[in-house]
Amino acid sequence: MDKLELPPETLLHIGGFLERGSLANCIRVCKSWKTLLTPVLFQTIDDSHPQPPKDAIARHAHLVRNLHFSTSSRFQSSVFAASFTDGYSRCDNLKELDLTFDFQRFEMDKDRLSAKDLILKNQNLQKLYIYEQEEHRQEHRACWSQALARCNRSLKVLSLTNLWLSAEDTLLLWELAPSLQKLKLETGISTWSGSFATSPQFPQLTSLCFKDALPSVEQELEWIKQCPNLRVLDWSSSRNRLPSAREAFRNFGTYQWSYLQNVSIWGDTTWTDSQVACLLRSCGPLKCLRVDRSEFWYRSLDALERHFETLETLQLTRGINLRGWMIQWIMSSCPKLKTLISEVFPAEAFIQCEGAEEARRSLADMDDESDMTAAWQEEHDGETDKNGNLKTIMARFASVRDHSRVRPWVCLNLERLQVIVIIPYEADKEWDKGVFRQLSRLTKLTDLELHEEFTVIPPDSRPVRIDLKSGLGQLAPLRGLENFMFDGSEQSMERGDVQWILDHWPKLKSISSEFNVDADIAAQLQSLVRNAGRDIFMTTCFGSDLEMDDSNSDEGNDDFDSDSWGEEETS
Repeated sequence: MDKLELPPETLLHIGGFLERGSLANCIRVCKSWKTLLTPVLFQTIDDSHPQPPKDAIARHAHLVRNLHFSTSSRFQSSVFAASFTDGYSRCDNLKELDLTFDFQRFEMDKDRLSAKDLILKNQNLQKLYIYEQEEHRQEHRACWSQALARCNRSLKVLSLTNLWLSAEDTLLLWELAPSLQKLKLETGISTWSGSFATSPQFPQLTSLCFKDALPSVEQELEWIKQCPNLRVLDWSSSRNRLPSAREAFRNFGTYQWSYLQNVSIWGDTTWTDSQVACLLRSCGPLKCLRVDRSEFWYRSLDALERHFETLETLQLTRGINLRGWMIQWIMSSCPKLKTLISEVFPAEAFIQCEGAEEARRSLADMDDESDMTAAWQEEHDGETDKNGNLKTIMARFASVRDHSRVRPWVCLNLERLQVIVIIPYEADKEWDKGVFRQLSRLTKLTDLELHEEFTVIPPDSRPVRIDLKSGLGQLAPLRGLENFMFDGSEQSMERGDVQWILDHWPKLKSISSEFNVDADIAAQLQSLVRNAGRDIFMTTCFGSDLEMDDSNSDEGNDDFDSDSWGEEETS
């Protein structure tokens, strides 16, 4: 077979994997290739690549299906306006339209009208993303409302950021709700006059992202209840909105989302222990849970336990009541866990060495005092045990806090571990060796972070010492490690320590550059890494100590001249 006579379906399949430059060159090979691959070349136009020539846009506008202008726009307003006038205004077969670029930087009114006209022209859109500047959201509300009014039930994905729609405008969602599969509302609706009973029905919705989407948390809860097939929930709430929703959360706990597998809750205010527990009891077997800024405590841990067998990703950050023994319990109970991101993790909670048991007892005494304070605060704030008897739950977990032994970790498939391990300040190197001994069992780790810049640790504690004398050599089994971070941990590493890392971790891509508190020694060790003949990115609390080379960021742009967009081909 002639190499140019590939079956059309094979050529199209190959073309789907080619980069823009290679694809543009392929259509110049012969007429048959041009006929087959030109629709593939023009199928998606985005601002991460150089724009096609104006005449090429005009001729092939009917082939464009996906048009992206995102926040990371490389083009200027004049380019967008000119391209729209000369070509994009003719795109009437779009399936996906991304208008999340920053109108503030451009000719705002002119570009908004062009974007609105593009939506009006494509009434069979399946995916639509709109971003408005917060300071201009009210004055341009009408523009976007008119555009949304023309969308029909073919729309599957809708993302609205800072549109600040009125109650009347939200009636548009009633028309779209039955067909939507993914919905993102970020500061989306200013007022809501509808009753809970008239909340829109989302029978097909599988992914929902709320960020102060409605005027109150209670109303957002009611909307979530109308999504029986929800699989992904990303929910953020700003300050002073959650405390007023306590009763609504208690009622929320009676609902079940059997398919919900991915939950992220975060925001500028603190989620209470009861609120987190209610959500966890309402979910199906979770694979991913991210909780940022919460009072994660006994109720939450009790509710999380039913998901231990299925959890693959867990993030518990800024947890006011999160204890070290809770992290240890999770790591010794979640066999499928691949990612764990948390905060301070006292070494005595997970190692066996001289003095560790006594330290566990001392830590437990302090935890008991904190627990009493937290319980008093709950009572003062009006929290009750309608969602579970707190004393019963605390008593059940008493056996977990067995000070005489440490349960072995079962999360041996862990790939990413981000915790802040601390050790008693006066502890000897056996403690550090105990930490490394435990970590050495996680042979599938690719990302390991043991400290974070600006972390506040107790004055009687210190970070792990990362050097061979303290047991670093026990991490030799971690051959697949790609990222190793310990920013702000005030290390005293020497040349042999850094050389050991280079010799034993062949896949290393990034590492903290703060090897030593002595700036001169640190600089020498950084030079050792640079001269190792490997592309290793060194980070500090301010980013990289290496200058980024942007000279090749547009490599291959020469392929995107007017010829490569189908102007010429060989016969």
